[in-house]
Amino acid sequence: MGLISQTLSAMAREIKDLLLPRGCAGCDAPDEVLCDTCAANFEQGIIRSHAHTGSTYPSFACSEYRGESRRAILRWKDHGDEELTTPFCRLISKRVRRDDSMGLLRAYVGSRPPILVVPAPSTMQSMRRRGRCHMMPLAKAVANELQAWGMPATAVQLLSVAGGANKAVQQSRAIQRSQRLQGRLHVKQQRFYGTHAILVDDIVTTGSTLTSCGRALSDAGITPIAAYALASVAGRTQSSSI
Repeated sequence: MGLISQTLSAMAREIKDLLLPRGCAGCDAPDEVLCDTCAANFEQGIIRSHAHTGSTYPSFACSEYRGESRRAILRWKDHGDEELTTPFCRLISKRVRRDDSMGLLRAYVGSRPPILVVPAPSTMQSMRRRGRCHMMPLAKAVANELQAWGMPATAVQLLSVAGGANKAVQQSRAIQRSQRLQGRLHVKQQRFYGTHAILVDDIVTTGSTLTSCGRALSDAGITPIAAYALASVAGRTQSSSI
């Protein structure tokens, strides 16, 4: 049954490609998943600072959240364009390799416990709608890149969101997002006390999601040291202590 299902899915994709030829997710250039020009937008490098429990950690984004980058991410995230997963994993891995983030991370090469690479969680409602946990491949890409540099990293789906509220960027303003996540983020496992974590998110707007995730990890004895994202709103800093 599994082979039959895979065959039918492959046939459906071929029929779709014939009837609706694909274009670049950012600019609609023909026969491209993400064209070279749009991919180059993800090499800008946006750095922001996030505060939790009196300390700060940086987030490193591939691109500014606007234009073609915004369009491509939303197609991947909310409109089922899973072909973008591979180029997005490649781009976030490249972001990890940049000097402005690698210098910080090299300080943790000698740490005995693994560095946890933790994707920002989605609600069960969102995952059912998308049919996948869209952030986990990005987290694994970050972990694999760190391993290639000799760092003891592992991707862990450590955070969960209680309840059914949606985390969509367009849905609400900063204070509403912060209130919605307040007290609803939970650490699934308690065996990682005393370790360090790197958060991974798709989009950073106000920074409230990363701050709430950082607080939940800190409350469980896990120290966030950095975050990575595909895109970030430029010129905004999340700096309020929690």
